[in-house]
Amino acid sequence: MASWATGSPNAITGRRVPLRFRLHTAMAGVPGLGGDLTRWTLDELAETARYVAAYKAVRRTVQHGHLHRLTEPGGPGPRAVQYVGGDGAVLFEWRPAPDSRPAPPVRLRGLLFGARYRVTDDALPVTAPPALFSGSARMSHGLPPTLPPGPSSSRTVTLRKE
Repeated sequence: MASWATGSPNAITGRRVPLRFRLHTAMAGVPGLGGDLTRWTLDELAETARYVAAYKAVRRTVQHGHLHRLTEPGGPGPRAVQYVGGDGAVLFEWRPAPDSRPAPPVRLRGLLFGARYRVTDDALPVTAPPALFSGSARMSHGLPPTLPPGPSSSRTVTLRKE
């Protein structure tokens, strides 16, 4: 699946969506950048560069891993997909519309029960150290709900097998 992160407001719909949300959405497939990048601010270009680097770290898992749709695409609440492959997994989670309900824990799939995974969540402060969890715990109890509040919020969680 090819996905594009374009400018905001969207040239077709006029909808304004945060850059982070657009980039997370594009990263869940084979990402592309579109629109007039000469109109993007230096901060937007720097943020995009950080997400491109983050995508390169998970690209093999996304492009060649096994896809798990963790939520129904049109269902209520946040949306989540997970790719598993090689030595880890990557989770993409989005809240496209306003929703006052707290995000529930996300139960992962396809992990090795006996393996331990180092988990990094980009919704947490950069200073937060990666957590270490067992595959069985993340599939049974899920990941803690750290999806930022509000519409058009998103996060990416990477899991590296130790």
